[in-house]
Amino acid sequence: MINHARTLLLNKDGDSRPGTDFYLEEYVDPSFKALEYSNSLKELRAVLVGRSPDNYYLNFRLRQYMTTLHSTEFESYVYQMDPRVTYVGQSPEVVKTNNSYSPLNALATSELVFEGAVIPDPNKLAHSWRVSAIAPYVVRTLLEGTSISVDTLVTVNEGLTSPIVMAGKPGFLTRIYATGSLTVGAEWRVSSFVEPTDDLSDIPGLMQSIDPQHLAYIFPNTLPYSTFKELWVKQSILAYQLSGLLLAWVYRAEEERLNG
Repeated sequence: MINHARTLLLNKDGDSRPGTDFYLEEYVDPSFKALEYSNSLKELRAVLVGRSPDNYYLNFRLRQYMTTLHSTEFESYVYQMDPRVTYVGQSPEVVKTNNSYSPLNALATSELVFEGAVIPDPNKLAHSWRVSAIAPYVVRTLLEGTSISVDTLVTVNEGLTSPIVMAGKPGFLTRIYATGSLTVGAEWRVSSFVEPTDDLSDIPGLMQSIDPQHLAYIFPNTLPYSTFKELWVKQSILAYQLSGLLLAWVYRAEEERLNG
């Protein structure tokens, strides 16, 4: 299976993945169906990629993990699963915070500017809002995918509105360029892509807080798991530590896949 180890950790139906132009998307066999892993694998995966990650966060973390796996000589274990990979040589430095907007109708001719920053949610990198001028001096923001909305009464000074609160993220503000009152009915989509605050160096510490039986499950006293455990337990270099952990996880996942 192309990108075998990555696909197991991603664990999403191949025929429902975003297009190839989606952020950091890699090939997943369309016939692959998400697996129902054991509780231990699920709990460990929750530490690795979160419990409810969006596709942006998943792809971001998997780019980091696969880059880590291919940075040591133990990448051979990845190739043993399947030598066909599509991501080798890509940079792990992939995220920069970015805010953008686009008009949703012909009335939305004004430009928008941003202030402040989005405080990221756990395991969620992308947010979007519908911004609507519902009255000459009232702007409604709706956090898409939720029912959270905020109406802001604005003033216009020197061609720019006062700050508009973005629903659900009060530290993130928008202003609209305007020569006078706003055009009622104008709508924009505002998108924010936020660099995550957690880091791969956090993983070893986070693993210490979960039930030891979950780690014991992926480190039985047999090969190749004993080799992986040596990396995880005895290495001080993060790339080797994480390689041991990730390889043990994906090899156990492969066993569960093959055993139904």
